[in-house]
Amino acid sequence: MTALEEQVALEAGAAAEREPAPAQEVVKLTVVRSRTHRVLHVVLEGERYDPNTPRHVWLPRPMAMMFRRGMEVLGREMADQPRVYDYEGDPGHPDKGRKFPRRAGEW
Repeated sequence: MTALEEQVALEAGAAAEREPAPAQEVVKLTVVRSRTHRVLHVVLEGERYDPNTPRHVWLPRPMAMMFRRGMEVLGREMADQPRVYDYEGDPGHPDKGRKFPRRAGEW
């Protein structure tokens, strides 16, 4: 392989790496319980809670004590981890970003 071919291969590989991953859909989830300070157990609409294979929402800050059973949150499924969602905020005001509840159980 010549130096020019190596350079072209490196540029092609770097260009392929720069392509963004497809954006995952934001879904509305219902809180079932808080697992830790940063993790909520949630269910999709119409789904039963199964403690053996729960869905998780990962919070960016340790604020799980602000969420109560039955609250709805927005989440975006993580591409590399099935059944794990990244917290996206309040479903009533999705335009406000990753807003946390004002008081425990209240948006």
